[in-house]
Amino acid sequence: MTAEQIAAYVDAAAAAQGLAFDAQERARVIEQFARIAGIAAPLLAVELSVEAEPAPVYRS
Repeated sequence: MTAEQIAAYVDAAAAAQGLAFDAQERARVIEQFARIAGIAAPLLAVELSVEAEPAPVYRS
């Protein structure tokens, strides 16, 4: 996601939930969403085939 897309998402999500951020709060929320997007990017870049199956859950 681009910085503009993240900002637009934060604004839309806040509006949908009835949240009002001041400029500092909005900047911090956008910063955190950008950080989350950066952490998720390598995982989202991995292409999975249609045949890929989830690993079973092992419980002891």
